[in-house]
Amino acid sequence: MTTIESFLRFGNFGEIRVGCTVDQVIQVLGKPQDTMFGGRFRQGADAWRYGPLQIGFADFQVSWILISVFSGGAFPKPFEAEPWPFTRTTGKEAFLRYLADQGIDFEDPCTSDLGIDLGVRVGLGVQAFFDDFDEDDQFLKIITSPQDC
Repeated sequence: MTTIESFLRFGNFGEIRVGCTVDQVIQVLGKPQDTMFGGRFRQGADAWRYGPLQIGFADFQVSWILISVFSGGAFPKPFEAEPWPFTRTTGKEAFLRYLADQGIDFEDPCTSDLGIDLGVRVGLGVQAFFDDFDEDDQFLKIITSPQDC
């Protein structure tokens, strides 16, 4: 079973990792629920969504994997990630506490050479961001990509 902890540590979602081909993703997860930036399913779409799991492509290969609390829904079978310790109201302090409790190393804040906050760096190429949804709500996005700060 894929866990959030393994995603945070290693940046892959089960067999899906940066560099997988479109065909490999379809073989493991099937066709997506929907696509971003392209509407209906098509193999050339920029990003596919499976519940809270989103997979981005460049040149027909996985270029990033994102888990968004805001997206909701169930993870695709056979990768039902459990336990899911975060909600739409999970704040940064609670997230950092979870990392510490799990013994997962992190760097906060992770900043670019220009001093721009890039979120919390966790694991191998994994970063976590808290996007403002409204005045009282933030939502957590955890992304893995070959770019690391």
